[in-house]
Amino acid sequence: MRIGWWGGAFLIGWAWLLSWDRGPSVSPVAPSFASASVPEEAHACTGILQNSGTLQAVLTAVSRYKTTYVLLYSDDLGFSIESIEDPILLSLRVGVPVGTPAADLAQKYRLLRRVDYPGTVTALRQVLTDVLNRKIDAALLWAPLAGLLVLEMDPAHRLSMTPVADPAPPPAEFSSPPAPSADGPPSVAEAAARCRDAVQGVLEAYGVAPAELLTPSNPGTGVAVPSEPPPENLEEARRGWDVYQANCERCHGPDAISGGLAPDLRDRIRRLSYAEFFQTVLQGRVEKGMPAWRGILKADDVRLVYQYIRARSTGRLGPGRPS
Repeated sequence: MRIGWWGGAFLIGWAWLLSWDRGPSVSPVAPSFASASVPEEAHACTGILQNSGTLQAVLTAVSRYKTTYVLLYSDDLGFSIESIEDPILLSLRVGVPVGTPAADLAQKYRLLRRVDYPGTVTALRQVLTDVLNRKIDAALLWAPLAGLLVLEMDPAHRLSMTPVADPAPPPAEFSSPPAPSADGPPSVAEAAARCRDAVQGVLEAYGVAPAELLTPSNPGTGVAVPSEPPPENLEEARRGWDVYQANCERCHGPDAISGGLAPDLRDRIRRLSYAEFFQTVLQGRVEKGMPAWRGILKADDVRLVYQYIRARSTGRLGPGRPS
């Protein structure tokens, strides 16, 4: 089973930023993950699938994966599905709940051998049963629901998940949380919270990254890519130190000096144009372990980090917190 932790991608972080080969961009694929254990917390969700109100409360609370879908398949296939654009999917039977955003994704990516299932929870349990019994090869499901089904139905851990690098809305019945009730006992809310944590835990253990972090930004339709670097500004460079410390220091080390996981940015920044630096930070290099930072860093943040690294490169700022 291919499982692991998305946090590893952040640990690698910008390590690939300045080793970019400047070649054409490619579609991101799910990174490889180190082996990890799936949380043994299926009991935390006992009976949740049979209670529609509690089910809605639990799954809408898994907000980290609200717009994430996964391809769920058996390890018995003997190979990995790398992404929803993997050519192998053209020959696989993929179960898809009709009338849901999963069906829209299946149509968008031309899953030619899709097998339609009703979008009800009962039917989706049948989808997973059919994957486990190899009646179909894979299923395309909303990530929180897939996590809950795996907790309940795959105690032997025979399945793998590949996240879809294309955010999509949740199924209609999970688009918003239910209205809070003052009548329910605290034990019900506590049980729902335990199940929510278990669902998120199993998705993390299977190496499922939120779709937003897997999706490269499209600067042509989102953020305009600057053609020229900003004028040197020592005050902005000082502010850039704060952004760098919060997001880059863990891989690139303090003071933009290699911490062992990444190259010395003071040297490498001279090799990239500002446009290349800007695009790579926002788009990421997911296939090499660097997530897209769009949605985490704003364009102004990228500029400040650039100012800081450039000031370290030219010697205008010394090591440590700028004074």
